[in-house]
Amino acid sequence: MSPGVQGPNDAGDVSIDEGGFQLPCGGHVTPPMGSDANTGNVPSGPPKYHFHKSPECLPAFTNASVGLTKGSQPNVHAQLMGWAIDGFGVYAYQDEYGAAPIVDECGGHFGPVDTGEVVYHYHSRPIVPYHLACQGPALGKCDDTQSGTNYCGSGCGAEVCVQPGTTEEALRTYLSKFNSTWLDSYTVNDYTKSTYYSSASGHSVSVVTILAAALVSYIFA
Repeated sequence: MSPGVQGPNDAGDVSIDEGGFQLPCGGHVTPPMGSDANTGNVPSGPPKYHFHKSPECLPAFTNASVGLTKGSQPNVHAQLMGWAIDGFGVYAYQDEYGAAPIVDECGGHFGPVDTGEVVYHYHSRPIVPYHLACQGPALGKCDDTQSGTNYCGSGCGAEVCVQPGTTEEALRTYLSKFNSTWLDSYTVNDYTKSTYYSSASGHSVSVVTILAAALVSYIFA
């Protein structure tokens, strides 16, 4: 059985980072909790290894971090690392062209994945809640799902978040499998400007910006 992924807390309303836990590859083994009804205080199962933080030692993450000379692919959409309980995939950090994902308050968005197919999916991140704060799409209701510490993200400024560069045709083709008019009931971020890559400062730079800079350089060269 593959290791499970738990939320950002280990015990109580304290995140792993706040509690100072050291987690190699983002996970650890904890003793079994609870007891067996037939044996009193005897633990009901063996210790289990599970993740809390992003498992950066797994291929989905090392694929982008081991270096170009070793076949690293930091400028393509991150690989699948697991599945959320709602059935949507969870991917490593980067989006297409190495850009930062534009996600909703839950930590997910609509956009192409590494196969090129447009789907709703989540992205891991190096900060709490590490994977997802709620089951998306958020639709502006993430706060309603929180109890205790609120781990909702800042979102994209709309109820539905779509990765810039995603085509409307591909998005609606995907949504038509469920409800062809669903998208029209919610606000959506402007995803028409294609994001090309993340700059050294960590900000996404659009294709339009890059072309404009190139034109200025050419004129004044």
